[in-house]
Amino acid sequence: MQKRTLSSLIIPLTLFIIGVTILVVYKDGITSNTSFFLFGLIPTFFSQTWKDKIRNNDIVTKLGRFFDPLRGKPRCESNGIRYYNSRTQLPEFDSILELKGLKQIDNLSITSYPLLSNFDQQIRESINKDVNINFLLLHPESKFVDIQRQNFRGNEELKYQITESLKRLAKIYSELDNKYKNNLSVKLYHEQIGKGIMIVHLKDDLWIKVKTYIIGSNNTSRNSETAYKKDNPKFYNEHESEFQKILNSIKTTDYNLKDG
Repeated sequence: MQKRTLSSLIIPLTLFIIGVTILVVYKDGITSNTSFFLFGLIPTFFSQTWKDKIRNNDIVTKLGRFFDPLRGKPRCESNGIRYYNSRTQLPEFDSILELKGLKQIDNLSITSYPLLSNFDQQIRESINKDVNINFLLLHPESKFVDIQRQNFRGNEELKYQITESLKRLAKIYSELDNKYKNNLSVKLYHEQIGKGIMIVHLKDDLWIKVKTYIIGSNNTSRNSETAYKKDNPKFYNEHESEFQKILNSIKTTDYNLKDG
C-alpha cells in the first residue's frame, strides 16, 4: 500500500507555498521580508535532515493515516482502531481492490451477497492481476442457517443469498484466465459466528475489518472496527485467530467452483 506521509508531499507543499505567495502579492501586496521568508522555506523541504526527522515523527504517521484509502469515515479512532456505525462509513470494497501492493484478501462472512452483487467485475479483474481472494461462507445446507437468520432482516432470503453468492463465485471462476484460477478459493463452514472478518494482505502490512452480527440488525447498519496490524497487533491477532479457527475446522470443506 502506498502511504502518503509528509515526505511524499514535499513537491505539493512547495507548490502550495509558491501559490500562496503569488496570490498574496497579487491581491494585497506583501513585504519583501515576508516574501523572502516564504520562499526561504522551500529548500527546507528538500533537506535530508528534515526528511529524516519527519519520517520518525508520530504526527507524520497520523497525517499519513488521514490520507489512507482504507480510512473511510470512522465514527472515532482509538489505539489504532477505527470504529464505524454503518456500511456507508466503511471504505468501499473497490478501494481495497485498487490498493497498491495488494496481495491477498480473506473474507469470512455468513453470505457475501452484497459484495459479490456490486463488485464481481472488480474481483475478477483483481484476480487476473495475480491477487488471491479466499471466501469462507456458511454452508447453505447447514443447520446453522436457521440460527443465523436471526441476524438478518428479511431473513427468509438468507439461504438464497448464500446459494446466489456461490453461483456468482462460480461464474467469476469460469471467466478467469486459466493461470489465475487457483487464486480464487471458496470454503464452506458449519459454525455459528458472531462476527464477519476480512483480512487484507498488503506488501508491508496487514489490515483487518471486523463486523459484528447483531440479532435483527440491518445489514447496512452493523458496527464494524478496522485496524492495521502495525497499529494494534493485539486487536489484529485476536480476530485473525478467530478466522483461522473457522478456516481450519474439520467441519469446513472446499467448495468445487468448477461444478458450481
